[in-house]
Amino acid sequence: MKFQQLKIGQKFEYQGNTYVKSSPLVASHAETDERKLIPRYAAIVVTDTPLTSADKKPASNLNTEQVQIAFDKFYGCYLDSLQKVKPEIEAQALKSFQSKLDNARQRFLNELGLQD
Repeated sequence: MKFQQLKIGQKFEYQGNTYVKSSPLVASHAETDERKLIPRYAAIVVTDTPLTSADKKPASNLNTEQVQIAFDKFYGCYLDSLQKVKPEIEAQALKSFQSKLDNARQRFLNELGLQD
């Protein structure tokens, strides 16, 4: 299997060491947590299955409060924009947009393990 085919969070062996894929091009050593650039074409051996979304946790270097603040700023900007075009949009379409955004926001927060 090639490195690019792995999902983030999967364990694999490469050049005699065990790593965990942490980004599209980087993996962390399973024991030392040392990061290593892995070529996309590198042949690797998968040692476990990918994590399910229920098993995922926010990255240890990710400040969840900052993520929530940044997303809420984006969300607020979107809502302001939606209000500006409100007179030009049918009520049902506006309701549909808002519902889809609310659902997407909740999925985003759930994926990061954040609560609303």
